[in-house]
Amino acid sequence: MGKDINQDDNPPVISLTSPRVITASGRLTRISGAEVSATDAKDGEVAVTTETTGPLPSGTHVVTWRAVDATGNVATQDQILKILPLVALQPNQIIAEGNQAAITLQLSGPAPDYPVTIEYSVSGDATADDYAQLDGLIVIPAGKTSSCCSRR
Repeated sequence: MGKDINQDDNPPVISLTSPRVITASGRLTRISGAEVSATDAKDGEVAVTTETTGPLPSGTHVVTWRAVDATGNVATQDQILKILPLVALQPNQIIAEGNQAAITLQLSGPAPDYPVTIEYSVSGDATADDYAQLDGLIVIPAGKTSSCCSRR
């Protein structure tokens, strides 16, 4: 590569961030090459493509990007993609005064890394008389669910 100054024998250079962390848009997420680019010494900017556009579940994925210049020189580069799952609360509960309940948090899919720590805050007209903890952290050590916020 780069041995003959009369020939374009150098592949493009791909620029990307790895690992790339994005938040899921739902149970499955499409990815784009908006943050990936390639340049060639002779041709300037060249297109970057991948066969992996999704939709993908949350978690860790390896995406291979490819760029080809006008002469046919090919460059490929792997990118680690970490898709952070969404957090959902269980539907409304009706609890009689003086009883206890827990709210379950559920991830939309597996997390790229564990443990997952979620900061929460109970607001509105809630008081310390209503809830054992008005704010705090919930840790999901593995899997997709955890409970919090016991009501008094």
